[in-house]
Amino acid sequence: MNGMAMGKVPAAIIALQSVGLVGATVTGYLAARRRDEIKALNDQLRNINAELRSRENALLEKDAVISYVEKRADANGAGDDDMDPEEQKVYALIDEGNSDIGKGNESEGIEKLSLALLTADKLQV
Repeated sequence: MNGMAMGKVPAAIIALQSVGLVGATVTGYLAARRRDEIKALNDQLRNINAELRSRENALLEKDAVISYVEKRADANGAGDDDMDPEEQKVYALIDEGNSDIGKGNESEGIEKLSLALLTADKLQV
């Protein structure tokens, strides 16, 4: 090979390596961005799942309270007219809890339904 051809080979290798380095840098940057986007989406999904679990637990608790109160009312054969004031309080708390959950105030609704369950438990004694 002549001297001119020998000088072109290393220059071509250096150029190809430079292109490869730029490509690897860009790919690494894009991968880091994608990883950050996936992490943000994962966090959003975790928050959504936590909210859905909270709502599901609230609905399950509400159903348990309603079922308990209905069984209690059936066992006593009591209607609304001759109901104990504490039982009326339980029904009122259930209605308020349902209303709060329907309006989007899940935490207040859950608190009222929990209070209704505690009150109903006290009545069971």
